[in-house]
Amino acid sequence: MVTGHARRLGRLFDAKSKRTVIVPVDDGMIFGPVAGLQSAANAIRDIADGRPNAVLAFSGIYRQCGAALGEVGWIVNLTASTSQREHTRKRVVGSVKDAQILGADCVAAHINVSSRYEGEMIQQAGLIAEACRANQMPFLVIVYPRREMAGQDDNYDLTKDKSPDEYGRIVAHCARIGMELGADIVKTQYTGVPDTFRRVVEAAYPVPVVVAGGPVVGSAVALKVAKESIDAGAMGISFGRNVFSRWERAAMISALSAIVHDGASVEDALAEWPSLDRLAE
Repeated sequence: MVTGHARRLGRLFDAKSKRTVIVPVDDGMIFGPVAGLQSAANAIRDIADGRPNAVLAFSGIYRQCGAALGEVGWIVNLTASTSQREHTRKRVVGSVKDAQILGADCVAAHINVSSRYEGEMIQQAGLIAEACRANQMPFLVIVYPRREMAGQDDNYDLTKDKSPDEYGRIVAHCARIGMELGADIVKTQYTGVPDTFRRVVEAAYPVPVVVAGGPVVGSAVALKVAKESIDAGAMGISFGRNVFSRWERAAMISALSAIVHDGASVEDALAEWPSLDRLAE
């Protein structure tokens, strides 16, 4: 018998490739109405036109704009913070039961590993995982290496540049934390090196890993991250700013989907969709 959990989780992955393209739009909570998200309704409409497998957002987006998403899966983020205060400290802002009533296919919680608030966030995620099991709800754990440094976020960029093996080790630990907590999907950072990222995938196995997009980069760079991640064993990508900050959001989703689901090369994707570098104003 197919469970509610299995049916919901299945809606997030392509039936043929078994991979997923997720577009997070939760940056509106974190940073405000930034470039590309000034109008939530317009962003959601354009993203729906690109037909990703799922969107990741807070409940208000689905309540106000969800009808436009059609068959696109709904992942409700249950933890939040803003850039105005303690961005590294995620707090619970919703419940599994409320997400279920809303019609969600999955819920998400965020953990910043090495933050002074790490233990608090792990505890929150553990309680959400328990509620997910009780309610047949899939659970995505977003888990990054991130700490506080001189009042700013430290995303270990220097470690990634200077000590790629050490950065890979930290990201692998992040992935294992998500798996150990009972995640059905782990979202984490690409290490920048396929060999070290394979260790990340192994650390989470058998839980599928999807890769975050991070800050806006050129379309060729973003597509390269997607391609290398998939080739190294990722089961999908979760690109927000590198989708909604572009003028041609739907085209960017199509290019990413070609790589993730169809095995297209970066060169083929750029040739098919050549105007991806114009950014939203």
